[in-house]
Amino acid sequence: METEINLYSASFLDGFDIGASDGSIGKCHDFLFDDNAWIVRYLVVNTRNWLLGRKVLISPNSVNKIDVVTHILNIDLLKEQVKNSPPLDSDAPVSRQYEVFFNRYYNWPDYWGGSEILGQAAHPHTLESSEKELLEIEASGEKISNLRSTKEVSGYKVHARDEEIGHVEDFLIDKNSWCIRYLVIDTSKWIADGKRVVVHPNWVESVDWAEGSLEMKMTREQIESCPEYDSNIPVHRDFEKSIFDHFKLPYYW
Repeated sequence: METEINLYSASFLDGFDIGASDGSIGKCHDFLFDDNAWIVRYLVVNTRNWLLGRKVLISPNSVNKIDVVTHILNIDLLKEQVKNSPPLDSDAPVSRQYEVFFNRYYNWPDYWGGSEILGQAAHPHTLESSEKELLEIEASGEKISNLRSTKEVSGYKVHARDEEIGHVEDFLIDKNSWCIRYLVIDTSKWIADGKRVVVHPNWVESVDWAEGSLEMKMTREQIESCPEYDSNIPVHRDFEKSIFDHFKLPYYW
């Protein structure tokens, strides 16, 4: 029986200490994911007393350990590196221009152009390539990136093919790839004896970001009869198989 836990909920990781190589920099506050690939691109960190509550972004690239005993996300950065990173306007969406500066600062490749965390289609930054890209972004009018907050999307209404069935309650994140493997849907307010179920992002037909709702490819009956998700029980492969088998869909692994 598989014992290793690979999936953690966003709500579980929320509030974890972020431990740099030379000390704590704050608490995990949110996750920003790419709405094209459904992959977490940044952790939002509240620096609290250290930098007077300033919010900073940390790429999953820098996370080297998730310690569920001490509730610490260890990163391979120094506090001084984080302190001197490009300032983030916490009241505005993250712009693509900011991401270019951010990646150049840490010498990380862009993720856009590839589905992986690092983006295999990208290349490490040089001053020349970054300035060229900024000019291209300005020319194309691509000001805002495709980043969404897990806290923002939590609460979105969920529609089956035939009717509304619940709302997004949480996200299950793969600790190795930082993909959002599942959305946790709470059906309790829509269905008698309702329950929580998980659905893969590939099963989402469409998302109305303005209205705060998403439509599934499944019917209400299919979702209602899906195996129940219990947040107190770790998600192992056997449970995942039962979900995919229920919907008669191919495994992602």
